[in-house]
Amino acid sequence: MSAPVMIHANISVSAETLAAVVLNSKKLARERGEKPDPAETLNLMLTRFLAEKNFEAYVENPENYP
Repeated sequence: MSAPVMIHANISVSAETLAAVVLNSKKLARERGEKPDPAETLNLMLTRFLAEKNFEAYVENPENYP
């Protein structure tokens, strides 16, 4: 496996999803005495989700393309 590459993408999430990320990100950061960064939290969550759900296998299947 090669080294990860950082990309910037536009994604659609519901307002409720975004609100939950912001709320939980702020709460957890404050508990740790850190400055909250909801955007970075969402970045890390999506990166982990894609790895856990095997996004690499998904993109190799041409049937998954629009």
